[in-house]
Amino acid sequence: MKLCPHCGAANDDKVLYCVECMKPLPSPVTLDYLRREGMAALNSGDIRRAEEKFSRLISLNPGDREAGALAGVLRIKLGLIREGWSLLEDLNLAESSGRCPSCRGTGRCPTCEGEEICIMCRGTRRCAFCGGRGLCPSCGGSGGSCAVCGGIGTCPRCGGSGECSYCSGTGRCYTCHGTGLCPSCGGSGVARRVKYGELNADVAERVRRLLEG
Repeated sequence: MKLCPHCGAANDDKVLYCVECMKPLPSPVTLDYLRREGMAALNSGDIRRAEEKFSRLISLNPGDREAGALAGVLRIKLGLIREGWSLLEDLNLAESSGRCPSCRGTGRCPTCEGEEICIMCRGTRRCAFCGGRGLCPSCGGSGGSCAVCGGIGTCPRCGGSGECSYCSGTGRCYTCHGTGLCPSCGGSGVARRVKYGELNADVAERVRRLLEG
């Protein structure tokens, strides 16, 4: 059974025109091709390509809940947290489980508290240990018998680059990548869980591994 992407009417898998609106429906060959391509990309670890294929599949057949489940969780893996959970909820494959434990319901990143910048360099991108000089703050770069740098003379925190090692020199919070939003709930402040019982065993296990991985 497939749903018409135009009017939402249920149609037999082999029907090429919707029984309600008479608009063309995707062929079984097209749907099978997208499903195989999506699974192949997923198995090879190409998350972005897999998400594109399953999202295309669910757009052509809104009734394919397995494809929707995979598209939703892949969006979450790609950082599109709100979009991913929204798709899962639209398909009745996810439900709220209370306040997000990571941000305690605030929706803000628990590391930067919504400020978006790195808590170590405060957005300057410079190593907080050496002030961006790249030299050991204890010996000033002379090395010798310095116990802090082991006689090398360079900053042990940044390795001499002068860049903040916590944010890799970006200046952005390393937890939320500069969005200021809680990475667990996407800023909604709400914790959600997947209704695994609504999916077949294989897809449920794949979804579980993706969320836990």
